[in-house]
Amino acid sequence: MEGYGLSAPLGYLLGYGAIVLMRKMPPFDLYDFAAHGGIEHNASLYHDDADGEKYAPVFANEKKLEDFLSKLPAKVRAEDIAAVRVAKEDAYETVPLDALHGEIARGEVSISLGVFTEKGEEVDGVPLERFREWLSKERFPEGWTPHHVHGLLETVMTARDIRLGMERIRKEKKEMKKVA
Repeated sequence: MEGYGLSAPLGYLLGYGAIVLMRKMPPFDLYDFAAHGGIEHNASLYHDDADGEKYAPVFANEKKLEDFLSKLPAKVRAEDIAAVRVAKEDAYETVPLDALHGEIARGEVSISLGVFTEKGEEVDGVPLERFREWLSKERFPEGWTPHHVHGLLETVMTARDIRLGMERIRKEKKEMKKVA
């Protein structure tokens, strides 16, 4: 909660949710989070899938990370993530995510967008370079400290915006196929 500026309700939900989803009591290590089917899910934006293994790779696939980041504008917003999530999920032969893991996937990036948006930037989105530094170097951006408390309600609302954006994009794609 301190490092990311998360509210107590969001921090507790993430902590206790991890215990439930991983079916394990703390302490956790990085590999516990990578156990497929707990928190880890298919269709990650920049990690490889578990592909039948018990654990997915814990480190980002650099090629997938660069591909993901290359699809984002200079200021990243929920609708940008929605478009990337649709492309990623629709590339699978079957539906890769159940409802729970779809919500986790949207929630992960929703938290990221909320945490790294500084006061006054809400309309513009998160600067891509801030996002890039956090994801590619796996550390907080240089000089970054939380400027606000990011809460559960904001996370839920942004995840909802991503879901609605995904639904809109899929509907538009379906209508375009009918016309073609």
